[in-house]
Amino acid sequence: MGLHLQLPSFKDIRILVVGELVLDKYIWGTVERISPEAPIPVVRMRRRETRPGNAAFVCATARSLGASVALVSVVGADVEGQGLRNVLKDLDISDDGIVEDPSRPTIVKERLLASVQSAMRGTQQLLRLDREDPRPVDLDIEESLLRSLAREMPLADGILVCDINKGLLTPRVLRSLIDEANAHRIPVIIDPRLGDDLSIYRGATALTPNRYEAERATRLHLSDKGSWEAASRKLVDDLALDLCVVTLDRDGMFLCERSGTSKHLPTTPLEVYDVTGAGDVALSVFGLCLVAGMTAADAGGIANVAAGLEVGKQGASVLSADELNAAVMGERADVGSKLVLLKDLADTLARHRDVGGRVCFTLGRFDALCLDDVRMLEFARSQADVLVVGVSADNISCDTRTAGNAVDRAVDRAALVGAVQAVDYVTIYYDSSAADLVSIVKPHVVVTKSVKRTDMTKETATVDAYDLTAVMLNWSDKYTAHRNGI
Repeated sequence: MGLHLQLPSFKDIRILVVGELVLDKYIWGTVERISPEAPIPVVRMRRRETRPGNAAFVCATARSLGASVALVSVVGADVEGQGLRNVLKDLDISDDGIVEDPSRPTIVKERLLASVQSAMRGTQQLLRLDREDPRPVDLDIEESLLRSLAREMPLADGILVCDINKGLLTPRVLRSLIDEANAHRIPVIIDPRLGDDLSIYRGATALTPNRYEAERATRLHLSDKGSWEAASRKLVDDLALDLCVVTLDRDGMFLCERSGTSKHLPTTPLEVYDVTGAGDVALSVFGLCLVAGMTAADAGGIANVAAGLEVGKQGASVLSADELNAAVMGERADVGSKLVLLKDLADTLARHRDVGGRVCFTLGRFDALCLDDVRMLEFARSQADVLVVGVSADNISCDTRTAGNAVDRAVDRAALVGAVQAVDYVTIYYDSSAADLVSIVKPHVVVTKSVKRTDMTKETATVDAYDLTAVMLNWSDKYTAHRNGI
């Protein structure tokens, strides 16, 4: 759904993020059988990965979109805490505002994800293990946090608060933050905790609760437009907010302002692969757009699009400014912005990898694009943050006239592939083998159309030759199993 808006520049904006840092760990594997010991799937582990989570993910998203970012939070005196510091430093985010608390562990969320052979949706989350100490921080740590806030706040253009109720944001810290921000006329946008009483946020600029959080706080059932408006209006009035944006999953968002304006922001129905990170993305994008001077309605519309992009990814995956701007302007189906020359592909994908993006690659002739092809491309896109499709040209070892016709046909086929919303980049290859393309793209995931894995022997060897250790997934096996009801 194109909004036909221009994403504002955030390069001159400094955002202060306050909230719980989480180290997200992922174990990826495949499920091919049920355990003989118990009725549980047996997962064959393929790889491990770590990513920034919650407030750290808010930081990463804001930084990816071009803003300068400062941070106030707590980590434990442990390896995971140092790992988060390293991740943030790699994103050019200072850890000066992080307070180390030896009495508590760094929060870790470890997810087990597996590709189930008979599931068209591919990779699914099977289990999550959390390590945390949700008790409120002690007085000494609280004092250190307040000193960090006092140092960072005057430099900020806006404050984003990510509250998952794990002991960092005590009533005293929140009250000091909101009151001082109001005194400095700095907007405070808060993604609230789940709770019956949200009075701890009184006086904030904006709240971005999800449907369940709003229901819990207002004791109203949010089932239609009337109830959405009643709940958001109650939060605005009771908490003296300037505005409230309730995120409504499949129903989009509902915006309510103190001025009396209210608006439903619908979303385009999408295949949801993973809701991890969607709320953090909505907070980041809505807050940045608001601080940049956009109206609340336009900021909400862009945040709506961003959240929709996020739920189509596996795990908390950082959006790029190019990706979001293309979606906002309604250009995802424009092959002109997707066709990349093979010689430029490595540099194009490097920008995505720099912000932690995962790349999926598939290839083929696509001379008769059909529904099965579209489904395969949608599946491939769900496995990563960026989908690159290689379209093979005709054999052009003939005369000039024939060669010209061959190029025209390849471009036409690339245009058809680029018109599929799931596709991010299309490249045309002529003399290169599939293995050559894999070595250029260096994907995290390769989705093949071949019926037998042995048909891709060279590509498999190429995948094994570089450090990213891509997962090879056979779409034909998955789709055939689905069609047969296996």
